[in-house]
Amino acid sequence: MRLTRQQVLERLDASKKAYQDNYLAMYSSLVDGIITDPALMSIPLDDHLVHRGDGVFEMFKCVDGGIYNLGAHLDRLMASARKIGIVLPRPVNEIRALVIETIQVAGVRDGAIRTFVSRGPGSFGVNPYDCPVSQLYVMVSRPVPSFMTLHPHGAVVISSAVALKPPFFASMKNCNYLPNVLMKKEAIDAGADFSVGFDADGNLAEGATENVGIVTAAGALLCPELDQVLTGTTMQRVLALAQDLVKDGTLTQVGYAPISRDALQQAREMLIFGTTTDVTRVSRFDGYVLPADDAVFKALSQCLLADIHHGTAHRTPID
Repeated sequence: MRLTRQQVLERLDASKKAYQDNYLAMYSSLVDGIITDPALMSIPLDDHLVHRGDGVFEMFKCVDGGIYNLGAHLDRLMASARKIGIVLPRPVNEIRALVIETIQVAGVRDGAIRTFVSRGPGSFGVNPYDCPVSQLYVMVSRPVPSFMTLHPHGAVVISSAVALKPPFFASMKNCNYLPNVLMKKEAIDAGADFSVGFDADGNLAEGATENVGIVTAAGALLCPELDQVLTGTTMQRVLALAQDLVKDGTLTQVGYAPISRDALQQAREMLIFGTTTDVTRVSRFDGYVLPADDAVFKALSQCLLADIHHGTAHRTPID
């Protein structure tokens, strides 16, 4: 049955799902405007982001009227786009302004923001030069509670069987996330919360969308070296904030180092870092119950939450 434009719009309205109530506002450079009807928040099928994963993105959050760590996220967005040869459709200062405007139109002070830069529409092939111009999409949705808010006893983590991304791809946030999807799927299928990968030498890498670290028996906060993982913005902020814990003696040092399975077994604490997870304590890894010690987790959580809510240097007001 061939549908008219009006029939398509009517069917889209009639097919709305409850989960779409979480979608508050979307900026699309295709129409150069902000959409608040979830039924119209769409991307063309011939946009290479859709059928090739040819694009880059960032996810960050607005908390109590302030976007956290926006500068770091936009810097990484630019770096990711540069790596795959996508020219940003707008200067970064205009993208920043559009992000703020989209949140304002959404009418919330707390939200999850996803910013996508795509190769753009142009064909269904793999040739990026088929696409005349890149596109920008900004999505504001309702936030979800942090992991520890929902699971105060901590996270169950397993080793992943999914192959790590090569370093070139691991170091950017591109929209081809199938390995990440499979990591999350295997965790859920196994009754776990997260899965984490290991490199060819058996050293810890990262989770599906999270960075991971440990507190050693000697009191050092260590995260995997950055050659095979995404440099997480939350991880970087946590490590910077953790310097205060070195000064007060809670930690002995902070840094990056290879982390073997043996080191995991001997760790005082295993921690997860991410935009949506904040700081998360791991209670069990591959069936092994970690020590109940959570002093560093608690201290880092307090530091990060204070930075998110009150750290003026890393908050961008939306008002």
